[in-house]
Amino acid sequence: MEELGKIFFDISGNHLDMNQKGYFVNDTLPIIPKGINVMINLARKLSIGMKHLRVDFYESSDRLFVGELTFYDGAGFSPFYPDEWNSIVGDWIKLPTDDIKHCVFSFNPIRE
Repeated sequence: MEELGKIFFDISGNHLDMNQKGYFVNDTLPIIPKGINVMINLARKLSIGMKHLRVDFYESSDRLFVGELTFYDGAGFSPFYPDEWNSIVGDWIKLPTDDIKHCVFSFNPIRE
């Protein structure tokens, strides 16, 4: 089975020393795509009004494709490492607090 690698950058293209559970650390820095500025502008437009959105882009033969829009990276269950990145990324997302009246969780146990 093929392993997947991940590498993180900030909006300015600076490499971030972080990774996510389930991915190997990719030490090979990729070539920044020609259409990076268009990608960033499209991602900003697509994410208007959202707390978090990952937009997967592909560039082929100077054409840009959107592959996926993800609201919860790793279904919300893939922590970052080193561990301090969980707090850093979490601090970027500002959730409303004054309009939350109730929070209900439902768990459905499995009977054997």
